[in-house]
Amino acid sequence: MLPPAANADPPLLASCWSHVRRRYYDLAQSKAAPIAEEILRRIAALYAIEAEIRGQSPPQRLTAHASRSAALVNDLFARFAQQLARLPGRSPTADAVHYALS
Repeated sequence: MLPPAANADPPLLASCWSHVRRRYYDLAQSKAAPIAEEILRRIAALYAIEAEIRGQSPPQRLTAHASRSAALVNDLFARFAQQLARLPGRSPTADAVHYALS
């Protein structure tokens, strides 16, 4: 294993949206949480961006993430925080929000 380059940026954790999506999919199927369908639509918008940029060079994907995905993700995390403040602490929806935020 080679040591990292001296000027390299530190690694960035990139979590998988499919795990977050699965929790909201289950909630939507059970009709237990009205917010679940909204969150699924928001995640679908992120998936659509990924589908559009698949196969492009890393710099092109990075630019698309910064210009298109970042605002969607920021809005989604703000929505998670907003919902968490309104939910019972041990509800299935709160668990899904905590998972997404972690």
